[in-house]
Amino acid sequence: MRSPANPYALADLAAASGVTISGVRTAYDREEAATAQHATDPADPSLEGSGG
Repeated sequence: MRSPANPYALADLAAASGVTISGVRTAYDREEAATAQHATDPADPSLEGSGG
């Protein structure tokens, strides 16, 4: 399980964004990673009824 402060592994973000792990480390901060987690988490109850 990932911690809330680090919801995605760098390798996962690198694969999804088409950049290297080093590129992810400089491109995304914790807030952006948390935003991605919130937007893509199917278990997130705040997304119910939003079509996502």
